[in-house]
Amino acid sequence: MKLSKRVLELEASVTLAMKAKSKALADQGISVISLSAGEPDFETPSCIVQAAHKALDAGVSRYTAVRGNDDLISAMRHKFKRDQNLDYDATQVISSCGAKSSLSMAFDAVLSPGDEAIILTPYWVSYPDMVKLTGAKPVFAQPSIESIEQALSEKTRVIIVNSPNNPSGQVLPKSFFQDLMKKLEGTDVWVISDEIYEHLVFDDARHISPASLSKDAYSRTIVINGVSKGYAMTGWRVGITAGPKEVIGAMTKLQGQRYTCIPTIAQKAAAYALSEPPELQTEIEKMRSAYQERRDKFLEEISKIPNVKCSKPQGAFYAFPDFSAYGDDIALAEKLLGEAHVSMVPGSAFGAPGHLRISLAASEEDIVAGVQKIGAYLSPRT
Repeated sequence: MKLSKRVLELEASVTLAMKAKSKALADQGISVISLSAGEPDFETPSCIVQAAHKALDAGVSRYTAVRGNDDLISAMRHKFKRDQNLDYDATQVISSCGAKSSLSMAFDAVLSPGDEAIILTPYWVSYPDMVKLTGAKPVFAQPSIESIEQALSEKTRVIIVNSPNNPSGQVLPKSFFQDLMKKLEGTDVWVISDEIYEHLVFDDARHISPASLSKDAYSRTIVINGVSKGYAMTGWRVGITAGPKEVIGAMTKLQGQRYTCIPTIAQKAAAYALSEPPELQTEIEKMRSAYQERRDKFLEEISKIPNVKCSKPQGAFYAFPDFSAYGDDIALAEKLLGEAHVSMVPGSAFGAPGHLRISLAASEEDIVAGVQKIGAYLSPRT
């Protein structure tokens, strides 16, 4: 019996694979310091959990409209107005099963076989394969207007941007987005803006949604967000999308045929979270502040390892140091896991060979111990 060609050609998620390898070692009784996780190590704030309990007690358990129930639709609209001053009506927002599902359906809505999608590097590992599943071709460019201009062609239908960035922690400046959206005026190129790490910015960095920059930018931007990262709600699986009516309408048709709607209880929890009452704002800031403190401690420790370069992350909860002086990043990640028992993700998976992605969604003690183990393992090799 045969499987489909597109599935056979699909790459497995490297981040999930590293998580599985770490668990396999742990199951053997080997203590592994995991610096590969792509999810917060904080529990979902209790006020969100209480909101979910209240909904369950009220008997919330039935199907809703495809895009979400009235409370969630209202909360999504309020969130985009509050945070980016973006006005969307009820037909311009949709909730999906995590931001990954939101992205997948957005690609399906705007890409056809033979189209091209420009992906800025370094990129989240799933973008290229999501694009390939539509029959389109991923094309890679640096986050600069010059590089994007070289990648643009008559087949380009989408440019994918992710700021704050996974894996680098880079926050793209307003000037970049202004230049990009000006460049695209008069074209039929969509911008898909993955803003899932929006809440996690450090120092003087500021998150900018390209949709907020002009009327034209608003008309061509599909904004992807969700509750996973900023609210520590990964397992609740709620992604949100906002954009032009025709795109959201197409995504609604897709979701109606594939999933119907996301779980009602998750919708209620997400509606509460997106409204950000004062008690939740306090928890959000505690988490953001903790990530920033961990980042600073990480940078202090990584600077002690010779021949490793690392730019200062401005957001998200990752660092992306350059280990190219120590050889192939995939082989190095395997050795560090198997011999030093520290789990990280090789940069090749993100389009950046020589780097390793290190998650700061771990305790400060684990971050320090992990980096020290890396340094000790590499010291004979300097």
